[in-house]
Amino acid sequence: MNKTIIITGAGGFIGACLVNHFLSSGWKVKALVHRLPTTGLPHVEYIAYNMMQIPDESIFQEVDALVHCAYVRFEKNKNADEINFNGTKTLIDQCRKWRIKMIFLSSLSAHKNALSHYGRSKLQCEQLFDLGEEVVLNTGLVIGKNGLFGEMLNRMNHSRFFPLLDGGKQKVQSIFMEDLFSILDAILARNLSGKYCIAEPKPITLKEFYSELANQLHKKITFVSIPLQWMYVVCKLVEKLHIPFPVTTDNLLGLKQMTTFETKEDLLNLGITIKNYKESFQSLLKY
Repeated sequence: MNKTIIITGAGGFIGACLVNHFLSSGWKVKALVHRLPTTGLPHVEYIAYNMMQIPDESIFQEVDALVHCAYVRFEKNKNADEINFNGTKTLIDQCRKWRIKMIFLSSLSAHKNALSHYGRSKLQCEQLFDLGEEVVLNTGLVIGKNGLFGEMLNRMNHSRFFPLLDGGKQKVQSIFMEDLFSILDAILARNLSGKYCIAEPKPITLKEFYSELANQLHKKITFVSIPLQWMYVVCKLVEKLHIPFPVTTDNLLGLKQMTTFETKEDLLNLGITIKNYKESFQSLLKY
């Protein structure tokens, strides 16, 4: 009999990719989304879900695993930190009640010195978990065709100029989407628990990261260094005026306090070898 998995935030970049992956791997999938799609994937059960509400307990019956990707952003709701904390706690309570294996997708942005709401909120939610039974995954920058990396890819494909905040000196660690799939598969197959930092072990600067992407796209890109503090002032202004803008003040706070992590031991414990950023680009751009 096929196992059943719940994916929260299934309308987002990572969540939607996980729905496809688990469906193709033979799982029954319950996709919790903020808005029901007009045309969803066949054989996927879509369920309207809001982190501010208590979900119907029937959702959790006869479910084997849950991957929690849903996240309310601070720029969308000023009560986002409280909503994320309480919504995560509610899911944990239900998973414990119904004996469901729960995996929380956190971030390498979640650390004690985090300045961004995103990083602080993720870290606060992490502290709710029993790492003897449940799983917290601190992911690096996820490389895929959509999401934050997809925005970078699109910008580089359509412009000869590319901004680098403070010259792109910040260090980044990435993970290819398909390697994230492999890690989740290993955790569920072996019933692992604990907290794992999952990203390529060797950090590189954002300038190196973008330069290699431009090279593999065969693009001649002029990188323009912009002081992060100047961009922060611009973002504060456009947010005050409610003008759409590709970067938020919270994004910039995350960049300002980026931290690198030791990931080699965690990857060894998971039994997974992952691609570095160059190999990830090559795999992604083949399709």
